[in-house]
This record gives sequence, structure tokens and C-alpha cells, in this order.
Amino acid sequence: MAGSLIVLGAVPGSLPAASAASSVVVVDGFDWPSSLGYITDGCDPGDSAPGFDPQYRRQGLRGHRSIGFGFGGTGGMAGVEARVATPRSLTDARFGVYYPEASGGGLGRQGVIKVSYATSPDGFGYPYYVGILDLHLHDAGWTSVTGVGSADLHWYLFDGATYTAQNVQASVAEFAQSKGTDGSGAWVGFELGCDGRTHYMDDLRLTTASGTRTYDFEGAESESSLTAATSHDGHTFKRDITSLRLVKGETHRIYGDSYGYSDGVQDDGYLDGVAHLWERRYGANWRRVASANYLSTGYARFAIAPAKKTLYLVKTVPTLTPFTPSTSLTLTVDVRRTLSARVADTRIRKGKRISVSGRINPTDSGVSVLLQRYRDGAWRTVARTTTTSGGRYSVGVRARTVGTWRMRITVPTAKGNLGTSSSAQTVRVVRAAPPAVVEPVTYVSPVPTPVFHDPIDAKDPGTHHRQVAPPHGRKVGTSRGAVPVAP
Repeated sequence: MAGSLIVLGAVPGSLPAASAASSVVVVDGFDWPSSLGYITDGCDPGDSAPGFDPQYRRQGLRGHRSIGFGFGGTGGMAGVEARVATPRSLTDARFGVYYPEASGGGLGRQGVIKVSYATSPDGFGYPYYVGILDLHLHDAGWTSVTGVGSADLHWYLFDGATYTAQNVQASVAEFAQSKGTDGSGAWVGFELGCDGRTHYMDDLRLTTASGTRTYDFEGAESESSLTAATSHDGHTFKRDITSLRLVKGETHRIYGDSYGYSDGVQDDGYLDGVAHLWERRYGANWRRVASANYLSTGYARFAIAPAKKTLYLVKTVPTLTPFTPSTSLTLTVDVRRTLSARVADTRIRKGKRISVSGRINPTDSGVSVLLQRYRDGAWRTVARTTTTSGGRYSVGVRARTVGTWRMRITVPTAKGNLGTSSSAQTVRVVRAAPPAVVEPVTYVSPVPTPVFHDPIDAKDPGTHHRQVAPPHGRKVGTSRGAVPVAP
């Protein structure tokens, strides 16, 4: 069957992005959806379809992997075909192919584009039409096979045994339009392998009037999981845990691993690999914080001690190439604050102030603090304040009734932490002290001793005080028994 060379373009890293109307189908290894199928043929008339070995590669044009075919010799082709429901509106078809090594020589074809089209609406019963276009791919690395939607294919009628040339060269859409029907649709396929080289494929795209469908060929599916105890002091473990509550300061163990699912080539089971722990702290972005190995018989182990609400997940990379990396469900860890509360006096008199002070942890400022009293079967807020720097607070209420006051501090959920309450503390309020009794005091003014001032003579009154004359003519200051002094 004769063909023509298709336009090829080298792809250094990835193919152009699909249109906004596109849908992407992720293909898990060789577990293909019903819209994909295998095709194998001999490279020349009379050649039989070859056997092939499924291949996996740790790099693709999309995602993490690509798949392909390995051959034990030359002369055969293998590949993939995808169904198009409305071939009359097919405008583009392309795919990426990777060769680990360049062609060893010769300019013969390495494969073909093969399109099968059935005009009957009842399915692909014989006969149906086949369009063929030769592919010549010699370089190593990724190559984009493009322009398939507009390329002229050579058309044949196939009755199950013989290909009869229709002597028509036309694109898929043109040929289907000439038949006036979409029939049972068309299968657009790509086959390679005539020179015996292993090849890989990825990013198959088909564009019709309804949009673009892209097939992302990945490895066999794996599934990452996080496992942890459901509470800090508990011994019940849950796989794929998504929520957990801790108290500030508690350290908790979490475990990561992955499970591989069969794609018809690989067996399913737990895998070996590397687990990367990612976290998203309150108010921050995702970041990787730790990595650890895991085995099919055990877990990667991590310890977490979040201060505020934090999200966690693990991304695992299996050791076996056929299995794709995967990401676990997200674990949300809510963290309850701790707080201290100290009552200044546990026994006060009525009318005095009940004062409570303390600190919250984490030590945020601007967090509401409620002073509550238990009364009539419920906790009731009697005063409030907000924390200052370092998470400190002081709050109080005047005790206006006598009796036992049960008091506590409550901090609501705020700033990435669950709220909490202190333990209840008892304050005894007693009657106010009676006023002090003041005894009346009688003040007696002392009577001063009068001092008499009499004049001695009229010439100088008030300059001398009168003194009593000594008896018997004695001089003042002499004693009664003194010897008289002669005149």
C-alpha cells in the first residue's frame, strides 16, 4: 500500500497546550478505556503482526510517564487507535513519539497512520474503509507527528482479507464527507516498529467540531495514603485519614505509603518508594517539609506538632518505573489553644473585684477573652477583654452578690486555633465589712496657773516681781540652820 510522507516537527520538551474546550483522558498504563484500542500489523504485505513487550518510561510530554512497545525484531508494527464519532468534522490529529535512539540507517518507513472508517451505522462490520499514510521517523528523542487532520491518506476498502484501492487521496474529513455520513465513526491510529526500535507515545490529540480530546498516557495507577491514629492518645488507626484534632504542644505520628493497581501488565499490591510530606500552615502556602522511604511491608514515618491549623499530604514516587507517582488525600489538623488562668483572690468581700489573669498559647494578640460565671445551669459571660502582646490578658468583674462564684476563662476559635476554656475556679464572696464604730471623745481644756505681776515701785512698774520677804530677817537663799551674819 503506497503512502506519502507526513510533516513532522521536533519537540524539545512538550507539545502545544490543548484548546480551552479540551477534555483530557488519563490512561493508566495499558488499562485503556473503550475509546482506545491496540493495533498491530506486518510492515509489508504478507508479514504477520508482531509480538511486542509493553514498555514504561519515567518521562512524557504530559504528566509523569509515557508508555510504548518493544520488539524482538523488525518487520512488525504496534500502536494505538482512538475513536472519533464524527469523522466528517475531524480537523486535527497529532501525537508524540519518543525513540531512545536514532534509526540505524535506511530511509524506509517506520510505521503508518491508519484510519478505519465504517459508513454503516450498525458498527464495524465488513467491509469498511482504511486510510493509510507512511511515517518516516529516524531521530532520537521526542517528535510531534502533526497535520494528520489535513493530510491526504490513500484509501482502501477492506473486506476482512483484501485491501482494494479506491484511487482516492483525501483527508479523513473529506473522505467521510464524500460518503455523506459519519456512519459508525472512525478509528484514528498510529503504528510504529518496522525497524525494530522500541518507541514510546504520549499526548494523543483529536480535534473535531465538538472540541479536542487529549489522551495522557501514564504508567499503571498508584494510590498514596496517609495513615494516623484518630486521636492523640488513641490506638485506632485510620487509612486515608482526612481530619484530626490536636492540642497545642502535642506531637503526633503520621504514616505514608502507596498501593499499585494492575493495568493488565503489572500486578497490584503495596509498593516500595519515597514519600514526600507536604504541609500548608495557617496563612501560608504549600511546602515540602520531609521525605522518607517506605516499603511494601512498611510505612514512611513522620512526626508533626502543628501550632495552628495545618494541612498535610504525601506525594509518593514508586521505585518501580511502571507505576506513576500519586498524591494522598489532604489531612486537616485542627489545633486547640492552651491557656493559663489565675484568680487573684479566692475569697473577697461583696463589692470588691474578681480579677483573673493569664496567657494563651499560641501567644497571639488581639484574641477575645471571656470571663464567664456558671449560673442557672449555664456559663454566662460577665466580662471580656482581648489579649495583648505575648498573649497576656487580665479581666475582672465586680462581685455584687454574696455566695459562691464559679468562674472560668473562655477563648473562642480565632486566628487558626480552636477555642478552649479553663477549668472552673471557685471564688467565695462574703458580706462587706461593717463600718468602723467611732467612740465620742471629750476634750477638756486645761486651766492655766495664773501668774501675778505686781509693781515693786511706781517708778518702774512691771520690771520686778514681788517676792515674799524671808522670815526673821534671813536672806533669800539661806537655809534655816545657817549662822546669822553680824551686821
